[in-house]
Amino acid sequence: MQPQTPHRPLGEILIEQGVIDEAGLAKALAYRREKGVKLGQALVELEITTESAISDALRRQGKVQWIHLSPAILNVGLANELEEDQARDFGAVVVNRIAGITTVALEDPTDLPTLDEISRLLRTRVFAVHADPEEIRRCQDSVYASNSEPTVEIKDITEDEDLENEEVSGEQVVRIVQNSIEQAFATGASDIHYETRREDFVVRYRIDGGLVTKLTLPRSWSRSLIARIKVMANMDIAQRRLPQDGRAQMEMGGSRVDLRIATSPCLYGEVAVIRILDGGRKLRNLDGLGFDERQLADLRRMISNKDGFAVATGPTGSGKTTTLYALLQEVNTPDKKIITLEDPVENHLEGGTQINADARSGMTFARGLRSILRQDPDVVLVGEIRDQETAHIAIEASMTGHLVLSTLHTLGTAETILRLMDLEVEPFILADALRGVVAQRLIRRVCEQCSEVVRPQEMHADLLKKTKLVTEDFSYRKGAGCEYCSGTGYRGRVALYEVMSVNRELGDVIRRSGKTGEIREVMRAHGVMTLAEDALRKCKQGLTTIEEIVPVLIQVL
Repeated sequence: MQPQTPHRPLGEILIEQGVIDEAGLAKALAYRREKGVKLGQALVELEITTESAISDALRRQGKVQWIHLSPAILNVGLANELEEDQARDFGAVVVNRIAGITTVALEDPTDLPTLDEISRLLRTRVFAVHADPEEIRRCQDSVYASNSEPTVEIKDITEDEDLENEEVSGEQVVRIVQNSIEQAFATGASDIHYETRREDFVVRYRIDGGLVTKLTLPRSWSRSLIARIKVMANMDIAQRRLPQDGRAQMEMGGSRVDLRIATSPCLYGEVAVIRILDGGRKLRNLDGLGFDERQLADLRRMISNKDGFAVATGPTGSGKTTTLYALLQEVNTPDKKIITLEDPVENHLEGGTQINADARSGMTFARGLRSILRQDPDVVLVGEIRDQETAHIAIEASMTGHLVLSTLHTLGTAETILRLMDLEVEPFILADALRGVVAQRLIRRVCEQCSEVVRPQEMHADLLKKTKLVTEDFSYRKGAGCEYCSGTGYRGRVALYEVMSVNRELGDVIRRSGKTGEIREVMRAHGVMTLAEDALRKCKQGLTTIEEIVPVLIQVL
């Protein structure tokens, strides 16, 4: 589903696309007033344009949620909960059901009387999305035609059987994989999980950090679907007993999207995971990432010098790359040469030189970094410090006239310093080279449509008292669950930050190999906001919930 964009008049979009002209719009508006129909319906009835053109314009308008619909992504059992004559009268088809809320595709998802009637018939709340009318009719034909046909038994595949013996067609397999990737991209999912289980084969999307089941198929389809994914990534389809990984590209949303693909054997067959790397998305700037004024000032101080080493740390998927690219944009001026080395490159940086690291071809981070330093860069981004060699080269580069940015997997800012020492970076060198560390986490954002003020539960009272930041009358906002958030109470994510800028006092602690406790004492003395404090700050602001920040509080308190 496409993210919301500012609303523009439908007629303006159609004229801009050259689909209609001013005279045609005027004629349709007059017909609309006379007949009491919607503008899109008027344009179609007057044969000024087509349903497909109206659908495309509605997607561009961004006023409604939309979906690219095909029979392959439908839950046929749920679709049959609407009888054929009802579905065709409404111009609707049931897509899926998540957390008790049924997604229904219609030509006009703003038709409230129709939605109320569908909700009554299905006995569930309904989340309405727009789809092309022709796609809806094609899905209806597929769902209801199958009711009159004999059921085809799809037998389980044993290790000795060939793919040709399976009942599912190659065309179906290609369509299911293609549509699952396109729908995941449209809904903003970061990963797609294809899981072979004891009884079935499940497709799940990771959205806002959590997994949501999108499609359930017979387990006997798994071999063909996993094989199709392997073909996309140039893997060995005959090798089913060892993990494999690869890459692919697809055209989606008008841009080339990179896919990082991994497969692995499991108890009941194989599983695959596709990570979606949308390099065409717009880069975020520092001011839009949720840092407070003090944190922004410290970050800009880190990158104000021509040399030095700055690190972003946190678990996988915590937004470290987003932060580093925001820093790169701050220093991206015509007089600087910026080179990035990543595995793989996840974002497009205008004016920068970007290189893919690939250990299988011999292009490790260490080898790539050595090569980069011979290309006269001003700023270097290294995707990750994975080993001692890369750490040493990065630190040396930061002390010879280069600004080096990178990531590490540690719990927090103080722990990052000790981790670099574990990689045998000399403390006195580290103290001189390190400009600062950003520790971060991503947690779910409260749904703006259904949030309400609540008080903390008793089970969280003791933990909140330990923070010494919560008063007796503390309250926060929590989502009740609605169509907009698919009943979860959350929509989108918010970042938590801890920004440590290395000053003279902290440098002295590093030189004498100070422990984590000493480093944190210096940070507290200089008023550095911790992850726990930022979590509570954003909870008080109504951006997230106590339930979301509890794991952060437990980890850092």
